[in-house]
Parts: sequence; C-alpha cells; structure tokens
Amino acid sequence: MKMKRLLILVLLLLAVAGCRKDRHPAVAALYGGKTAALRRATVVEVYRVETQPAKIAGDAGEQLYGHEVLDGPEVSPPGMAKKLGRIFLDHASYQWTPLPELKLCGFEPAVMARFEHGPDRIDIMISFVCERIRIYYNAGLLGEKDISPAHNKLLKIVKPLFPDDNYLQLLQKNDQ
Repeated sequence: MKMKRLLILVLLLLAVAGCRKDRHPAVAALYGGKTAALRRATVVEVYRVETQPAKIAGDAGEQLYGHEVLDGPEVSPPGMAKKLGRIFLDHASYQWTPLPELKLCGFEPAVMARFEHGPDRIDIMISFVCERIRIYYNAGLLGEKDISPAHNKLLKIVKPLFPDDNYLQLLQKNDQ
C-alpha cells in the first residue's frame, strides 16, 4: 500500500513538473517543439510592420513575410527578451477554447518580434486588432494562435518601443 501511494505521489510530481509555465506540451506543440530561441535569446528585435500586405512583391522597401517594414528593428532593452519569451511560452497567454478560432477578422500584424539563439530564429507577427500571432521558425510558418489573454501585456511592452507611432499608441487594452 505504501509503495502504491509513493508511486502516485511521484507521478503527480512528475506531472506538475512537466507542466511548468514555460514547458506546457500544448505551447511546445504550437512552436513545433522549437522553443530554445524563446527561452534563451538575450536580445529581441522588434519591427513595426504595415498591417496590410504589400500589394506587389518588391513594391515597397524591406518586407517581412509580405508586410512592409515601417520602423525598426528596435533592439530590446536588457531583460525584455526574457520577459517577452516568458509571455509567449506561458500557456495562459493563449486562448485554447475553439470559439476564438472563429473570429471574423483578417490577420493584420502591427509588429514582429524576432528571437534568435544559435541557429534558431523565431519570428512572431502580432496582430493586436485580431489578437492573434503567426509563428515562424527559420522563416517557415509554424502556425497561428489567439493570444487575447496576453494582449495587454504585449501592448504594454510594444508601445514604448515606438512612441511616435500613432497607430500603436491608439491601440486600446482589451477586457481580459
């Protein structure tokens, strides 16, 4: 009987340890298991991008995933890479219920955050209007996810990086 209780206790401890905020299996799957750059980057570059895709390739200046770069990169102040990385690795930052997947808004990113560590690069396009992100690993699309629970945290970090950008400065907090 003691052995059975001990086994149950060990299994519970392993389950809790396996679901740390930055190691949740659902978040790891969202990033294709490629989370090292988010966990280990010491610098993050943040770009302000045009919300609408460029109409013709080569029509604009520098582009990231079809969106013209309007400003940046802004290199993060010390500690910001870890802070942003923790937000993106936190299971609670995402809406996991199926209903938000049905949002009827187009993906209109305003900023992109680039995390690099060794050969790994994760680019995250953030749409504040639709409260979604698109995740790219080494320039390949991994997926898209509702990030409405983290909207306010992300906005608080991004706005000071682009203080003269009217679009970003007019974005409002959500109710979450």
